Amino acid sequence: MPHMDLFSTQPTFLDALLLLKSSRKLSLANNYLDVRKGVALRKFIKNEYCCLVELNLANGNLGNAGTQALFEGLRDNQTLKRLNISENKITDVAGNSICDYFYDEIAGKMSILNPDANKSSLTRSPTKLFQKFQGGKRPMNLQSLNLSMNSLSDLTCVPLAYNLHCNSELSNLHLGLNYLGEATGAAF
Repeated sequence: MPHMDLFSTQPTFLDALLLLKSSRKLSLANNYLDVRKGVALRKFIKNEYCCLVELNLANGNLGNAGTQALFEGLRDNQTLKRLNISENKITDVAGNSICDYFYDEIAGKMSILNPDANKSSLTRSPTKLFQKFQGGKRPMNLQSLNLSMNSLSDLTCVPLAYNLHCNSELSNLHLGLNYLGEATGAAF
């Protein structure tokens, strides 16, 4: 019998995922999940029959583009409650996509999420920053998000920390072993 590699091409990977659409938990941890797999995951998560409640993609090498694709799919998903994307080489480049999931149009309104923005503005007034986030839409159903062991900085983590203050859904946010500064600490 010939060996079938589920991770060799996107259509095969997506087809395999669609066979699992009634599953409530899925772990693809410690697999090589590149951008193509991120796009396939986006399509899978957007599928109206997707029943996933928990998705573990830890140590998957999603990177920024894969993470952006994943969070685009999450916008249309109403079932996922727990997402682990720790150790996926995610930087602040994907921070806009992560924050956009929680707050509509935040990327356009927040110069703080621009990696080229003046980083000193983060430490000047956390209260003013918090006020900017209060006008955003409520997030979807995500209750637990693990972003630990990536390369995120205050540019992404400060808005996510403030999300805990103004969002009743997200109750667990794991940011350990990122590049957190004093601004993220003040946000908590």
